[in-house]
Amino acid sequence: MSRRIEYITGSKFEGTRLTFVADVESPKSGRKAKFDCDCGNTIVANINHVKRLQIKSCGCIVHEMLIRRNVDMFTTHGASGSRLMSIYKNMKSRCYNANHKKYDLYG
Repeated sequence: MSRRIEYITGSKFEGTRLTFVADVESPKSGRKAKFDCDCGNTIVANINHVKRLQIKSCGCIVHEMLIRRNVDMFTTHGASGSRLMSIYKNMKSRCYNANHKKYDLYG
């Protein structure tokens, strides 16, 4: 006969963003519990999945990773606001923009 582990309300599972709140009665197999995530959301999940780090958050980690990946993916060089980039754009404008006041000297 296995002993049921009792968790203390407010105990945090290491390696996750989840804090134990209370046990939840579940008609299906597996022990479920209510957890508070560090981001403020509340989820109900299988305790074994949380202990094995199969569930680490309410889903906020995935959202943050997607944002970080998209920023990295769509940032070409990160120098768009720099002084050097401004000089480069003006140089190209003088050479290729017929409406530039110094086009006749460079174009």
